[in-house]
Amino acid sequence: MEEETIFCEELVDSFRHAEGLSSLDFSGSFIWDELLKSVVEANIPLECLVLSDASGFSFNGIWKIVLKHRGIKVLDLEGTRFLTDGDMSVVCKDLGCLTSINVSRCINLTKTTLYNLTRQCPFLKRIFMERTNLRKDDANETDIVVNSQVRSLIIPSNENLTDECLKKIGRVCPNLWYLDVGVCLKITGDGISGVLKRCSEIKHLDMRGLKNIGNLSIDFELPQLEGLQAGGLKLNDEQLAAFISRCCHLKHVD
Repeated sequence: MEEETIFCEELVDSFRHAEGLSSLDFSGSFIWDELLKSVVEANIPLECLVLSDASGFSFNGIWKIVLKHRGIKVLDLEGTRFLTDGDMSVVCKDLGCLTSINVSRCINLTKTTLYNLTRQCPFLKRIFMERTNLRKDDANETDIVVNSQVRSLIIPSNENLTDECLKKIGRVCPNLWYLDVGVCLKITGDGISGVLKRCSEIKHLDMRGLKNIGNLSIDFELPQLEGLQAGGLKLNDEQLAAFISRCCHLKHVD
């Protein structure tokens, strides 16, 4: 225990001498708020913070870092299961420089967090929200603020995500290049066609494992689509062929 204490003190002290440190990766580590406090107190140009599957810290530790280091561009909180929409609404206000966020497997987060991110982070390009709690959408129209910068939206395995929510996401992020909605089991063909109509620049679409898209009908062209992952779809050969015929630049089908 004494050796561990000495190591911890040395680690905390090291941040005071790392003036050029811009990236910290604590993924899979046991950390504590005192360690995160030392990052706050250090005069470092932090732009990337990875806490994926880390443990031992609280929301207070995250918030203090974000409050001090408002230039953070990449934030990875995957598997931080205690996070709530309320927590994220607090930190979003201070993430004006953010370009990429990963909150996958943060099971309490809903579309409220997604809309807060797109509304308050004007430079955001990549959002990872796999296995969160995206579900039926009851957002007000005032929640809908277009973010034309978001290019990648990774939201697979949100089993309660509905067509209406997906179409509304398409309104919020109309310039998507990459969309992953694999194993979002409530999505039907109506949701897929709706989001594709809104997001005409999509280059890669992952809709693996969708079981309820037998009603998929695409009556418009998809000239930008280059990659399609469609394993396990409940489409017959004729329907799949009709879909592919709309994709004049399709290069890869899985």
